[in-house]
Amino acid sequence: MELRLTVNDLATLGRQAKILPPIVKNVRGTAPTVEADVAIAEIQNPPTAIRFAAKVAPVVAVSATLRGFDAGIARIGIAVSARRLPLEKLVGMAMPILERKLSARGLPAGTVRRGDSSDEFLVDLASVVRTKGVELHDLRTEDGRFVVDFS
Repeated sequence: MELRLTVNDLATLGRQAKILPPIVKNVRGTAPTVEADVAIAEIQNPPTAIRFAAKVAPVVAVSATLRGFDAGIARIGIAVSARRLPLEKLVGMAMPILERKLSARGLPAGTVRRGDSSDEFLVDLASVVRTKGVELHDLRTEDGRFVVDFS
């Protein structure tokens, strides 16, 4: 089966399925890029560095771009900024928080890991959706939409 989804469609599905955390606000964009505002001041028990960053910039802008998909793994470029200043270091600091959240949902360690560049993450989407009984075959973008092929 094939689905063609806009960024707005993805955000709606993510909220309804309770996958998209409430700290993610104002989701927008056109595939392959999803943009959102993230209220880092609302993160529960953050690392010290994020707590300090939240005092200066309680909300940061995050841009995630699908760079590729192969063998169930999505390559996603992430950029974080506050008041137009890049904050790449926040991305690495958020990894322990993300890993805890994924583990709490029963997903295996390593579902999300750092890629070859400092702004890249590898997300094992096939494993994530397999926990819901779905087999993901392909993920690509066409005409400003995400195209998902699954069974």
